[in-house]
Amino acid sequence: MFHLKGHQFTNLKRMVLLFWKITSYLSNKYNECNIFRAGDFNARTKNLLDYIYDDNLDYIYQSLTEYNSDNFDMPRNNKDNKHYNLFCISIVELCCTHYLHILNGRMFDDNSGNYTCIANGGHSVVDYYIASSDLFKNISYFNIENNDISDHFPVYTQFRFVCGNNELSGAYGTDHDDSVPQEKF
Repeated sequence: MFHLKGHQFTNLKRMVLLFWKITSYLSNKYNECNIFRAGDFNARTKNLLDYIYDDNLDYIYQSLTEYNSDNFDMPRNNKDNKHYNLFCISIVELCCTHYLHILNGRMFDDNSGNYTCIANGGHSVVDYYIASSDLFKNISYFNIENNDISDHFPVYTQFRFVCGNNELSGAYGTDHDDSVPQEKF
């Protein structure tokens, strides 16, 4: 699993481009790796799909084709569904290209797609947790806490992995009070 820690970038376009490059590099060099990324993407994704619906070429060619499809089909909710922005397009394209998916609005105590930020007189969902399709089975909890210690709400994710007879459980969360990701494994 690869996790790009929350580097501070003054230019969000550079951050999105860097994430694209790192994700592409890892996907090409280590095609079996799983990716997890969390942070403030400043992307407003509305309810746009982050996967290709019915990702299967067999119906086009009317025969079996050699195509690595992603069978992911889990609807996502988002309370911030009025509009989307340019960063959204980049994130959604990245997800569709590399079989990554947004956890927000899909899981456990955030199945309604709660707001992650209150700023400029409004609410928005701009902080995202994004994971490879194969990691979803290992997520045992996800929540956006309703705690306004800053303009971003803390987000909490818990993973559970089984290696042989051993079970490894760990959590990742952001405490926006000091803007430092908290990891515990």
